Amino acid sequence: MAANHLNAAFPSGPLLEETGDLSPSWRGFFMALYARTGGSTGVPSGGVVNDLAAETAARQAADTALQSNITAEASARASGDTANANAITAEQTQRIAGDAANQRTIDALHLAGYGVPTASAPIGTVYSRRDGVVGATLYVSAGGGAWNPVAGV
Repeated sequence: MAANHLNAAFPSGPLLEETGDLSPSWRGFFMALYARTGGSTGVPSGGVVNDLAAETAARQAADTALQSNITAEASARASGDTANANAITAEQTQRIAGDAANQRTIDALHLAGYGVPTASAPIGTVYSRRDGVVGATLYVSAGGGAWNPVAGV
């Protein structure tokens, strides 16, 4: 494994030993610092430039791959959304057709509401008036918008 010239851990021990000499941990730190800077202002050494170039290239490649994955996922989701919308539209069309086919049966069974019924409904349709009084609570359709109250109810 190649040495990472960008990593120079800051020592936690004392700078000097009891003899007054530089401690080994600090000596290693200063050597790493020297290797990173090249000893002269503006002159890199120890592979720092190569390490930075390699890291930059790796990050750019990863960014490109990530962007490709994001684009592919967005395309897949858009296709899925279109397929779902088409399926929902087809289901709604079937339900509307089914509701239209069953409407006459539903209308001919029983309606309920407030006030005197006025809607046109098939003959025999029953309407329950929720705010009615005796003799004006239950109505039966005579067709064409005419309704007959059922007496005594």
